[in-house]
Amino acid sequence: MAMASAKVFEIVNIFTQAPMDLSIHEDCERTSISFGLQKDDTKLPDEAPIVLLSSRDGMTIRWRQMDTDDFDNTDYLSDNNNWNCFKEEYEAEPENSELSVEITIDKHQVNHYLSVYDIDNFTTTLLNKGTFAFLCSINSVFEDFLYFEVFYAPFQTWHTQSIAFKPNGNDFKLDEENCIKVNRNQKFSSRKDVCYVEGLDEIKLLPEDFYLQQATNDIQKTFLQLSCMLSQSFLFDNSQIIEDKYNYKLLGLIAYPNKVYDISQVSSLANATPNIYFKIYKWVYCDGGLFDKINIARNIISLNINVVDLSLNTDTFYSILSNYQIYEKENSLQYIELRNKISEILLGLQEKIDKISDDYVDGMKKNVLTIVSFIISTIVIRTIAKQDVITGFSFPILYLMLALLLVSALYMYLCRSDTSKKIKLFERHYKQISNRYEKLLCKNELQKVFEDCDPNMNDSHASILQARMKCITWIWGSVLIVFGIAVVGLFFIVE
Repeated sequence: MAMASAKVFEIVNIFTQAPMDLSIHEDCERTSISFGLQKDDTKLPDEAPIVLLSSRDGMTIRWRQMDTDDFDNTDYLSDNNNWNCFKEEYEAEPENSELSVEITIDKHQVNHYLSVYDIDNFTTTLLNKGTFAFLCSINSVFEDFLYFEVFYAPFQTWHTQSIAFKPNGNDFKLDEENCIKVNRNQKFSSRKDVCYVEGLDEIKLLPEDFYLQQATNDIQKTFLQLSCMLSQSFLFDNSQIIEDKYNYKLLGLIAYPNKVYDISQVSSLANATPNIYFKIYKWVYCDGGLFDKINIARNIISLNINVVDLSLNTDTFYSILSNYQIYEKENSLQYIELRNKISEILLGLQEKIDKISDDYVDGMKKNVLTIVSFIISTIVIRTIAKQDVITGFSFPILYLMLALLLVSALYMYLCRSDTSKKIKLFERHYKQISNRYEKLLCKNELQKVFEDCDPNMNDSHASILQARMKCITWIWGSVLIVFGIAVVGLFFIVE
C-alpha cells in the first residue's frame, strides 16, 4: 500500500477504513487515487466529498466490481452535482462485494494558487520526470508567481522569489508586486540578442523562479539545479534541449563547441556550483552593459568550467568582476583621452575665432585712427598757420576726407565679408568634428562637450564672439556716418 497523506486518507475513508492496493499519483494537473475494498455496511455521507477539496478543484469518482473491467455504474461528477444518484447506486451493491474505486481530482490554478493533496507523492512524481517535462509542468501553471497550497498542516513553508510551497491556511505572501513588475519579455529579448536558445521557446520561467540560497530536500535541490541550467541558457553562446540532452556551446578564451550534458532525469542534475551561475546571470543582465559583460563572463567561465558536470571554480564570479573593473578602467582612460583630444581641437577652434574677432577690431581701429589722424593733422596745420580752422577745410581736403570715408566703408565691408566667410568655415569645421565623434559619445555627452563652441547656442563662446562682431560693425558704421555727416556739413560751410 502506498503511503498517503491525511487528506488522501480522509477521502478514501469515505468508502473504507481498510483500502486494498492503494495507489496515488499526483502532478500539477490532477491527483489520481485508486484502491480496492470489500464493501461493508459503511454508509456514504449525505454531503458530497467535494467539500474536502479546494473550491477551485473538481472531482470524479468511478467504481466497478473487481471481476469486471467496465465502469458501467453511475460516475460521481462534481460538476454535475449527482452525488445522491451515485450514493444510491453504490449502496445498493451487496455487502462483501469486492469493488474497485478510482478517484480523480482535477486541479486548477486560480488566482496563482494550485492545490497539492499529497506532497510526498507530488514531489516524487515531479522528480521522476525528465528535466524538460519538469519545466513544462511548472510552466503550465505559472503566471508571474505561484503558490503550491499543501493540504498538510505540519508542512514547513519554503519559497523562491516567485514560487512558494505553503500549508493550506498559512498567510505567507510572496512579494507579489515585485513579481508582477519583472519584465520577463525584456529579459528573454536580451537573451535573444546574445544567446541562441532552442527547445525553451514556450518556457516563460527565469532562473530566479527556481533559485534558493540553500536547499535541504530533494525538490529544493532540484529547483536549484533548474535555476543553474536556466542561468546557463542565459550565459552560453548556444543552448539546445533535444529530447533528454542539453547541447551547449561556449566560445570564450577556450572554445567548447557542441558539448552534450545528460538531463534525462531531473533528479540526477548535479552541478556543484549553481549559486555561482546565478550570481553571474544576475550581474550580466542588470544595470546595462550587456554585450561587454557577457563577453567577459564567457571568457572567464571558459577558463574555469568543468566540462563533466559544468561546475565552476569557486572564484569564477569574483574573477569576472575583477576583469570587468579592469575593462572599465581601460575604457575610462580611453574616454578621458578622447575628451581631452576633443577639448584640444575645440580650443584650437576657439583661438581661431578669437583671432578673427581681434583682426576685425584691429582693422576698425586702424581705419578710424587713419581718418582721425588726417583730420587732426589738418586742424593742427591750420592752427600753426594761424588760419581759420573751419574755413581751412578746402574743397580738395573735403573731397579727400570723403574719399577716405568711402574707402573706409568699403574696407569695412570687405573685412566684414571676409570675417563672415571665416565664421561660416568655423561652423562647418564645428559640424564636421561633431559628426565625427557622435558615434563615440552619447548625444547628451556630445552636446555638453561642444556647447561652448556651438554658434547656435546662447551664451556660448562662439555666440558671444558673433555678438561682439555685430557690435563692432555697428560702432564702425556709426563712426563713418558721424564723420560723413560732418564732412557734408563742412561742404556747406566752406561754400
